[in-house]
Amino acid sequence: MVTTAVIIVIGVSETGHRVLAVEVVHSGNEADYDDLFRSLSYRGWRGLQLEVFDNRKGLRNAIGHRFQGARPSNAARCTL
Repeated sequence: MVTTAVIIVIGVSETGHRVLAVEVVHSGNEADYDDLFRSLSYRGWRGLQLEVFDNRKGLRNAIGHRFQGARPSNAARCTL
């Protein structure tokens, strides 16, 4: 058995939403999330106003490093 994670990034704006990325990763650690955010940045993604996630430490750290001004108080926790 191999453990994997699927990361889905959905962009939401006043005019609707769309899937920005779907990535299958092996560990879901900070480096995986940072690679994903770097890829999105290269494609023109420039902002983050609200994060909804399952409180993964690697994701929280990657958000903090990649997006200046994103603070834990901006995060809404979901449980899957």
